[in-house]
Amino acid sequence: IDEAESILGTRQAWRGSNISNTVVPMFCAEMDGIQSLRDTVVILATNRPDLIDPAILRPGRIDRKIKVSRPNREECKSILSVYLKEGLPREHEKFDDMAEPFLDRLFSRSSAQEVLLLTLRSGSNRKMYWDDFISGAVIEGIMKRAKERAIERAIKGEDLSLKVDDLIVALETEFEEGSLLPAESNLEDWLQLLDMESKNVVRVRRPNEADKATEKTIRRAII
Repeated sequence: IDEAESILGTRQAWRGSNISNTVVPMFCAEMDGIQSLRDTVVILATNRPDLIDPAILRPGRIDRKIKVSRPNREECKSILSVYLKEGLPREHEKFDDMAEPFLDRLFSRSSAQEVLLLTLRSGSNRKMYWDDFISGAVIEGIMKRAKERAIERAIKGEDLSLKVDDLIVALETEFEEGSLLPAESNLEDWLQLLDMESKNVVRVRRPNEADKATEKTIRRAII
C-alpha cells in the first residue's frame, strides 16, 4: 500500500466523516483476520510514518520498520547504471566516463550546490546541498530530461548520442526550477521528509539571498 498515511492516518477524536475513523478499524480487523494465512505479507510505503495511526503499527500488525535512506554516491552510481545501459547511444562507451562527472557535480559541496540554510534551535547553522535531496525518482527525472535533450538534437539532424553535458544540464535544471523544493506554507511537513525534527529548526532560508523578503522561514517561540 503506497502513500499509506493517506488512508491509514491517525484517527480524529471528534466524531465526523473523516475516512480514517472508518478505514483504520476495518484495516486492523482485516490484518488480525489473516494471521493464520501463510506466505502473506502486508507492506506499507510512506514518507510520513508519524502520520499513520498507532494501532496499525503495533506488534502483531505492521511491526517491522525498514527505513530507506537517501542514496549515497555509490548507490546513485548503481541507479544511473539502470538508465545508462549498454547499447544506449552515448558520448563515452565506458559507463564510468559518463557517470563520474555527473556524480562529481551532484555531490560537490560548493556554494553552487547549496539549496537551503537551516538555523537550528541550538544556534548552529546547517547547509543543505543537492545530494541531501537526491533519490531514485529524482535521478529518473534527470535522466529523462537528459535524453530529451539528445532527442531534440536528433530531430534537428544532429548527433543522437547522450552526452555528459546533457546529464549536467539536466541535473542543474532539476534544481534551478525549484521543483524539488517545498512551498513556503509546507516547510514544516517538508522537513520531516529530510528526517529532521521540525521543532529543532527555527529558520529555513535560501543561502546567499540579499533580499530577505524571499527567505523561506519557520519561526517558533523558544520556550
